[in-house]
Amino acid sequence: MDVQVQFSGIRSGEIPVTIIRAEDRQWHPLGDEYPGINKVLNVDEQRRTVHFMARMAPGSSFPLHQHTGNAHVYTVKGSWDCEEGHMPEGSFVMEHKDSVHTPTT
Repeated sequence: MDVQVQFSGIRSGEIPVTIIRAEDRQWHPLGDEYPGINKVLNVDEQRRTVHFMARMAPGSSFPLHQHTGNAHVYTVKGSWDCEEGHMPEGSFVMEHKDSVHTPTT
């Protein structure tokens, strides 16, 4: 798929850019019900969207759950599976509000 984006009349610095450095964020346990840890990068309350990093041990899984907002996940290393299919390294997944799934590694 070839995607072209054209910007006209916009000069550098006119539109604000948000930079989030993952190394500045802390890892936190996901809770008793969920294996692994996560690092929340950004929460957009208005759009009900969260961007985060997660680490899960091989062979682990999250229980079946429903999203109360949108979650954006980029697979940096390894892979995982859910009802939607196999997510190899380099996958970007947009889990939409009300989606239901069981991620496993």
